[in-house]
Amino acid sequence: MKKSLNIIKNILLTFILISIGFALGKNYSSLSNGNGKKIEQNANTENSNFVKVYYFHSTFRCSTCNKIEKLTKELLQEKFSRYIDAKKIIFKEIDFQANEKLAEKYAIVASSVVVVLKKDNKTVQYKRLDKVWTLIDKPNKFNTYISDTVDAYLEKLKE
Repeated sequence: MKKSLNIIKNILLTFILISIGFALGKNYSSLSNGNGKKIEQNANTENSNFVKVYYFHSTFRCSTCNKIEKLTKELLQEKFSRYIDAKKIIFKEIDFQANEKLAEKYAIVASSVVVVLKKDNKTVQYKRLDKVWTLIDKPNKFNTYISDTVDAYLEKLKE
């Protein structure tokens, strides 16, 4: 009995330490691309017409959640860097468990990417990209899925 309690205690302690490590690592990891330029920007922008790409995640993230965020940021950096520089695209990662109001606005119940069209700083249209989970191991399809929506919303900015 004592041996079983010791094993359970060690498993729980290991889980807690791993959780703390994930939390600290995520909070202190760099959000920059290879040039040191940050992709994440504040919502406050001089430009009132833009596309906002949210990555919603839970407080505790699995490796797949982290991979979805990483692939999304890499795609934005590689394909849309000029729009990021011009503040036509803004990326923001949000803990949906800590920001329930925003999660409710976009009907978020699990980690997801949401692309939002903003005109005059107001949400005009948005699309929740739930298929990122099923496309995570198909990078080309994953990128196409996200970039098609971003491209469509960038076109709508011109209207």
